[in-house]
Amino acid sequence: MLMTESEALGTPGGSVTPIAHLDANQTGLSRTHRLYRCSDGWLAVAARSPVEKTAFDEVAGADPERFFGERGVTRSLAALDAAGVSAAPVLQDQLNAFLDDPANAKAGLHAHYRHAVYGEMQQVGAFWDFGDLPLAIGRAPPALGEHSAEVLRMLSFDAGAVERLRDMGVTKLMTRDT
Repeated sequence: MLMTESEALGTPGGSVTPIAHLDANQTGLSRTHRLYRCSDGWLAVAARSPVEKTAFDEVAGADPERFFGERGVTRSLAALDAAGVSAAPVLQDQLNAFLDDPANAKAGLHAHYRHAVYGEMQQVGAFWDFGDLPLAIGRAPPALGEHSAEVLRMLSFDAGAVERLRDMGVTKLMTRDT
């Protein structure tokens, strides 16, 4: 069974696959599978096989942070590529480029909606496709108190009770001018 909100996979034998943990700086999973700061940007390294790990060690040496910190991204990528180590530059400040890309909009990778307080909103959308199960982000997150009266009425509170709950500070009620 594979769960999309989990880092672990249950095997047919009942055991659970190991869970990888980020390092303290949240830059990666190990010295050969992480992000490194270069002199002019960031680099993502994914040396996962034993051959790649050995090649990484031969290129970066005992202190990879120093090695990459003294070099630019292009020079670092060239050295890793020549050694057969998987790596790529980290693209930064990509939110607007992602949200402005018509191909991403067509693929449903971002969502547009009107928020009751903030107006027109755009956010990253659904990245999963479950085939016959539609997945879409078509509604804005509710504003504080936006649906409180409606929910309380569904729970059989009359208008007077809803107002008393508001006056007591138990709930918030959004009005059109807030």
